[in-house]
Amino acid sequence: MNETVLIVEDEALVGLSMQDTLIRYGFKIPRVIDNADELIPAVMEYRPDLILMDIRINSFVDGVDAAERIRLVSDIPVVYVTAHNDPATRGRAAKTDPMGYLVKPVEETTLVHTVKSVLS
Repeated sequence: MNETVLIVEDEALVGLSMQDTLIRYGFKIPRVIDNADELIPAVMEYRPDLILMDIRINSFVDGVDAAERIRLVSDIPVVYVTAHNDPATRGRAAKTDPMGYLVKPVEETTLVHTVKSVLS
């Protein structure tokens, strides 16, 4: 596997854990981003095949708004990885046509299976 996955996660330990897991399974993870301001430049630089997006990030906008911005410049699939599973948040996220919605804490096998499924 040579697919590149960009992780957007403001909890450093969670981001590093996802990064370590996916690297072990053969994915390229160029970096973990913790805010929306760095997202579009990172998308342009790394050209990821998938974005794992937390909904609550260190920005004035949240992950749903960031995913909407990405849609303006790219068709990269987004999978939300979040602790927020309330109907209002899920409804907003659904409008961005995500390829998945994982609720934290996410088991390693679920994360890897979801990433592989989206990228296959």
